Amino acid sequence: MKTSLSHLPQEKQDQLAFVKKVILEHIEATEMIILFGSHSTGKWVEDRYVEDGITYEYISDFDILVVTTNAKATRLHGKWDKVKAIIARNPGITRTKIISHSIGFLNEHIRENYYFFADIFREGTILYDRGNFVLASPQPLSSKKRKQKAQDYFEDWFEKANDALVGFSFYLKEQKYNWAAFLLHQATECYYITFLLVFTAYRPKLHDIEELGDQAS
Repeated sequence: MKTSLSHLPQEKQDQLAFVKKVILEHIEATEMIILFGSHSTGKWVEDRYVEDGITYEYISDFDILVVTTNAKATRLHGKWDKVKAIIARNPGITRTKIISHSIGFLNEHIRENYYFFADIFREGTILYDRGNFVLASPQPLSSKKRKQKAQDYFEDWFEKANDALVGFSFYLKEQKYNWAAFLLHQATECYYITFLLVFTAYRPKLHDIEELGDQAS
């Protein structure tokens, strides 16, 4: 795992320093803060263009993993909401997505070579390390086992998604729109989870369709 942000412009480094400061001020159990995704690999995009008088833009987010001492710290929703709100209110900060997991959870999933966490291990950048723990190393996973794991995820979650879609169609015909909307949401969530598990072996602790869609993208 990398420790240098020298591949990023100073403005980006300053923004990440602010993000780190906010996290450390509000999440006492923080053991590590890891930047992953496009800003860690150097493949981030900031694209703006005008077409027919309309300005379009695509800006890569900051992807942050906060590693905590224990699982309890990942469930302090009030504190996490405050951290995200403070960062989001600052217009000078690139949109930031934060996930949090305990060191035990993270090391278990790195060791078992879950693609999402193994990629973070290989391509992530340490922004902060309290020094109490050492990250595990991914163990070899055969292509046969990887395929079987993906197949199991697909069969489980794709079936759940299809069942929810059947329920949606039924309640829509019955004009019971509240139930129809609920089951359409469930179907969409399950389809996104299917995609994420098959390709990354990771299911984020999310129910927000927009955020799940962003992660699938």
